[in-house]
Amino acid sequence: MPDGAPEVVWWSAPGEARAELSRWCETVGPVMFRPNPAASSNRPIDGLAIVSWNLHVGSGDVDALVRALRAGEFTGGARVDDFVLLLQEAYRRDAAIPSHLRRWHPVPERIAARTGRGPDVAHVWRDDGLALLYAPSMRNGLVDVDREDRGNAIVSTMALGDATVVELPVERQRRVVPAAVVGGRTSAGAPWTVRVADVHLDTALALLHGGPFTARRRQVETLVAALRITAPRTDHLTTVVAGDFNTVMGAREPAIAYLRSGSSKWDVRSYVAIHMSLIFGVGGLITGSIWAKASWGHWWVWNEPTLVSFLIVLLLFVYPVLGANQLVGTD
Repeated sequence: MPDGAPEVVWWSAPGEARAELSRWCETVGPVMFRPNPAASSNRPIDGLAIVSWNLHVGSGDVDALVRALRAGEFTGGARVDDFVLLLQEAYRRDAAIPSHLRRWHPVPERIAARTGRGPDVAHVWRDDGLALLYAPSMRNGLVDVDREDRGNAIVSTMALGDATVVELPVERQRRVVPAAVVGGRTSAGAPWTVRVADVHLDTALALLHGGPFTARRRQVETLVAALRITAPRTDHLTTVVAGDFNTVMGAREPAIAYLRSGSSKWDVRSYVAIHMSLIFGVGGLITGSIWAKASWGHWWVWNEPTLVSFLIVLLLFVYPVLGANQLVGTD
């Protein structure tokens, strides 16, 4: 954080590979925190809209989204004046982003819309007058001119407080989760407080570390622990975790199940399902080979697409088993 900037709590899981995370951090600029919107009001608030959107580094039009909310296009014509936007893959172009990188610095490929690219994330605070918490996760390409980083941003019509930035375990790329608190009173005078966390989980295959489901599960476990430890001490607190979870199985993935319940029972179910599938798969492969020898005179025929496809699917079940014992043993 630059000198004089509002305080932001930084949280990283103990025991994480600090050297690797530091190399990622050295490629991006500082956290951008502008806690107050240009227009503030003490009026009562009875409803709050929370919208999550992956901008794909300038491909989304945030201004158009704001106009649609205020025009009531998503709410049957009812105007939405109070909202929080949870934006993933927002980008920033700034001279504060380091210009000199070393060969050991991790730099992902640049992502940019070919046409109609939207302005960088600072625009929502500078020109739209909205509160902003932006946490860069990684650099956006190896370019010295017009240097950019990309990450997650929380944008709000209300003041943001208790800002927290959580570093997730590195699976393939560095991922950072910004969290902040908004609050107010209803027209009946009842206080309310909502904490929002903006998530973008990794797409790592992690084939030697339990597979992609296990990788996302590790990141979610760290996030849940961080949110519990850094939770503000206040009454009437509701926590909303949203974003781009990069899930394949949706709500059935262990990461999402754990996020909803905080329980490892879903890991046990996944552990059993994977092992049972592997056992029956191996059994089918062995008995099928015996039948093939008796019927075709060969144990295996490589030019048969069905057999080769079955073998590939079976091997895919092997990788999650490599990390399944680790998951089940965490609770």
